[in-house]
Amino acid sequence: MTKQPTFVCSATSASAPGTYDITVSNATAQNYDIKYAKGTLTIVKADGVVVTAKNYMRKYGEANPTFEYTSTGATLNGTPVLSCTATATSPVGTYPIVVNKGSVKNYNASYVNGTLTITKASLTIAAKNYTIKQGEALPHHRQWRRGEELRHHLYKGNTDHRRICCGASHY
Repeated sequence: MTKQPTFVCSATSASAPGTYDITVSNATAQNYDIKYAKGTLTIVKADGVVVTAKNYMRKYGEANPTFEYTSTGATLNGTPVLSCTATATSPVGTYPIVVNKGSVKNYNASYVNGTLTITKASLTIAAKNYTIKQGEALPHHRQWRRGEELRHHLYKGNTDHRRICCGASHY
């Protein structure tokens, strides 16, 4: 051959699955009558990968855990981003843990959201024990708290903690 052939195909590594023509032209050879026959490049769908956010449960007042995911199918190429709108002070209930593409480069990736379940935190409010002699003035009632997770929430903006505790005219 005095001139090598030129091969042309419109497909790239980012092309969608399908069949693409490969054309051949421009070859020369002194002793040959050259005929060209096109070829084809078939791109098949990439193996699928499923990214699934793990489910979590926490108590009201606690910080969100570090959200994690699992992947099944093809090898995951990149890192998804997980997010949740719940904060430490979000009400009891369920919140979606959303999986976003992030830096995932897999062509055939699907995403399954998880769930964050916020449960009630423990809180015990107990009256303090007192001993007085008959005829003495009653003490001012004070509270002992267990389950400090809710303390800030219960007393936020309330300067008379006794009212919350006792709800009576005698403190």
